[in-house]
Amino acid sequence: MSLVAAERLDVVLGGRRVLSGIDLAVDDGEIVTLLGPNGSGKSTLLRALLGAVSPSAGTVRRRDRLVVGYVPQT
Repeated sequence: MSLVAAERLDVVLGGRRVLSGIDLAVDDGEIVTLLGPNGSGKSTLLRALLGAVSPSAGTVRRRDRLVVGYVPQT
């Protein structure tokens, strides 16, 4: 099983769809980099994968007892 996986992930914030149809799997030992312009949904994707934002559609699965450190930029 992947460390974290998203299937057909959609996120709506403030009535606006900010992520649509995201499929992603991160396996043990992989290094993943998210690149994109400001406002493209990188932080929202991470927050959805961590469970800090609820998806409006799709699924997110995390490995049991997965520990992740997250320090958002302010």
